[in-house]
Amino acid sequence: MYKVIIVDDESLALEQMVSAVDWELFDFEVYAIFDDSVSAMECLKNEHVDLVITDIRMPVVTGLDIAQYCYENLPDTLVAFISSYDSFEYARQAIRYNILDYILKPFTYSQLIELLDHAGVMLDNKHSESFASDEEQMQR
Repeated sequence: MYKVIIVDDESLALEQMVSAVDWELFDFEVYAIFDDSVSAMECLKNEHVDLVITDIRMPVVTGLDIAQYCYENLPDTLVAFISSYDSFEYARQAIRYNILDYILKPFTYSQLIELLDHAGVMLDNKHSESFASDEEQMQR
């Protein structure tokens, strides 16, 4: 089961995301939800998380700040944006940090499912590669 945290300063968006999907069906556990991006950043510094779904524009620590932190410090953690802002500049900045996806609010159920499917495949591949590498080292 992969751990996911969801970060959004809009509590309605958080509720919709958490209740919209049977997370376990897609092999994800909603480890934590945050309406405060500073707390989310602390969680990332102290806990292993596989997927972060975050709003891009929040006070103090932005989704881009979270993506940059993960890119620089947690290369195995995937980050996806769900945002109300259809801005090319945000998308351009997000590309720098290898963002998994950028979904506009209001999102649909199928968009969220597609995001989880894609994240699951990416995480499975990372774990397979890691396992193969460990097995190779043991054989040597």
